[in-house]
Amino acid sequence: MMRRNLLLLAASLLAGRASAQNVEPDGRPRKPGFGTVELTDVGAEIPSSNLVEKFGPEWIDLLPFLELCSVKAPGSNEVAIFVLATNIPLAYKERLFEKYPAIIIPDPIILDKAGTKIGVLPPGFPEDPPDRLRVIFGDWKDGFPNLITFYQDGEAALQPHRVPFAMVFDTSSRSFVKIRKVDGGPSPVGSPG
Repeated sequence: MMRRNLLLLAASLLAGRASAQNVEPDGRPRKPGFGTVELTDVGAEIPSSNLVEKFGPEWIDLLPFLELCSVKAPGSNEVAIFVLATNIPLAYKERLFEKYPAIIIPDPIILDKAGTKIGVLPPGFPEDPPDRLRVIFGDWKDGFPNLITFYQDGEAALQPHRVPFAMVFDTSSRSFVKIRKVDGGPSPVGSPG
């Protein structure tokens, strides 16, 4: 019953998909291999149920509210990675928690081109009112982002500001790991320092 209700409501409420833009802050196109790419609330695809079911029942139940965002290297049309995220309108999210208090809204996940999970973004993308999390992909090497930085803005933030951690791609684990700046340099979150 819950799934049917979600499907019906999703059909009437879905709007604002996410994708990555390959433009400089001033609007100029980015040069290939340079710059950063920001995940924004502009056009994404609805993921297939075959892809979504790999990540567990909490994702399947929210299928009508999922978006698959492609992230492309600056100046390229080739997809480097994907981000799978929920996009539930705030008014519906509040009703959803009232009706189904045990529902889990999973954090966005980062997928490689083959659809394998390679990381988890913090909650708040694409929007978690009153705040907005800006997700910036950078340090591109061979068409792949090796750094993800985050900026917080919105009503709760006094001013837009950089979040005190970032994520880097760890080649040994083939996944993005959270880091923070300590004594002028990055270190894994949770490590002494």
